[in-house]
Amino acid sequence: MQKEKNDNLSVFDKIKSVSSSLNNWVNNGIKKTSDENINIRTNICNVCDFWDSEAFNKSGKCNKCGCNTWFKIRMDTEKCPLGKW
Repeated sequence: MQKEKNDNLSVFDKIKSVSSSLNNWVNNGIKKTSDENINIRTNICNVCDFWDSEAFNKSGKCNKCGCNTWFKIRMDTEKCPLGKW
């Protein structure tokens, strides 16, 4: 299966996405999602065409939004950019 890349994301877009995610997370109490949700999200990302398991020192990256999935799946306020979780 060929993994999808989103080459349309500029460095500015990636920084904006990360900043927005962190701001939302902090403003909502820095809550970690449940272990059950982490497992569900991880399993969904693992089979997604936009997930790059090798990126960020093998912690994973979403090629749709540019986020490090290791962090994103643990943040209670975050959502998949494709609406998968």
